[in-house]
Amino acid sequence: MNWTSKCGRSALILFVWIGMASPALCGEAESADSPPEFYISKNICPFECCTYGRWRAVESVDLKDSPNGKVIGDVKEGEHVEAVTGEVHAKPGIMKVVVPHKQFKKGDTIYILHYIGEGYFKYWHQGKVGEEEFIFILNLAEDDPLCKTPREDCWGQLQKAEESVWWVQMKNAGGTVGWTDHPESFGGKDSCG
Repeated sequence: MNWTSKCGRSALILFVWIGMASPALCGEAESADSPPEFYISKNICPFECCTYGRWRAVESVDLKDSPNGKVIGDVKEGEHVEAVTGEVHAKPGIMKVVVPHKQFKKGDTIYILHYIGEGYFKYWHQGKVGEEEFIFILNLAEDDPLCKTPREDCWGQLQKAEESVWWVQMKNAGGTVGWTDHPESFGGKDSCG
């Protein structure tokens, strides 16, 4: 079943209106052969010790009415904000399984959605979204031999890295609620330090 039959004509009209197809509009993909071209994880804080709450701007940023929306306000350097929630918008990466691991068979393709912390990533495989430790892909580089030779602790080879953007909804000191894709411009988001 494709996602247009699952979600109906309204979703197809919405697809045409916004110019992108995404099963994430109707929930996680259930039976597609490949993941959505663009995946959104809502209500997520995407790293270990990540926390929402009182943050402080270390540089000024614009606030938008929605992720990728229009500017409706700003946050000034030094201003405290209330970080409310976040979303990760991702274009999946590709990893090939080279050594069988848990439910994954040699030759399987796993689509990496985004990092969630402590070496774990959200992934898409055979129509389902899950979470798994892929710590070995964090250190891959052209000049790094790590994972060049398949082995039990290095059971997948990254073919293409995922691209992701963390959008944070926050309320500034003036009461404007908006979104920014510049969380690196704030302190206070890491409860471990």
